[in-house]
Amino acid sequence: MQIPSDASGLTAGWLSDVLAVAPGGPFGPVAEVERQRIGEGVGVMSEIYRLAIRYAPEGRPGPATLVAKV
Repeated sequence: MQIPSDASGLTAGWLSDVLAVAPGGPFGPVAEVERQRIGEGVGVMSEIYRLAIRYAPEGRPGPATLVAKV
């Protein structure tokens, strides 16, 4: 599985693939993900995002939020 190099790759499809094989899972599928950039302007060399995750009703819900560093 390829790790995204920027925030545009942090999609519902990518998260569905990741969470399907996550420890404690499988979770998903992910219906929607909202990205919010955090840690901006505090000397962080990369981009950090809080991911708010909404799962499809037919799936198994997993974590409601995750943090991703790209």
